[in-house]
Amino acid sequence: MTKLPLALLGGAMLLASLLSAQSIDNNPSCVQDEEGVFILAEKMPGYSKGEKELFMDLLSHDFWPEMDLSCWFHKVQIHFVVAPDGQVSDLQVELAGQVECSDEARLSELKGELHQKLLKSLQQMGPWIPGECDGVRVPVRVKFPLHVHLSFR
Repeated sequence: MTKLPLALLGGAMLLASLLSAQSIDNNPSCVQDEEGVFILAEKMPGYSKGEKELFMDLLSHDFWPEMDLSCWFHKVQIHFVVAPDGQVSDLQVELAGQVECSDEARLSELKGELHQKLLKSLQQMGPWIPGECDGVRVPVRVKFPLHVHLSFR
């Protein structure tokens, strides 16, 4: 079976989801979800080395699983919480966009492998700059897409 190595494309823009959210203390710049985690903060979290380096560091950790022609995807949404101390937790990985796979077990395996490698990579990257609301560090959920470029060997 032909294997397809993956490379990461895309911008480093961090996005916040506003679904099921409420602003606090009439501050529209600080919005929490139903779990009390902020999804919008006056100062959003940032990678300590900067947005450009974020993707360079993710690439350097070689976390992409190999996919074959019968099972592949081209976009991944990752979500995680940056705690007030800058530590990353609660990583979630969603396959988005076009997903082609006739084998659900293989797709689940790919997603699990990607989750484990992303978690390891994020932990190796060190702490983030935490988000803030009203000058206080708060837990903030970060969400951004990773685009996959498939190439043949």
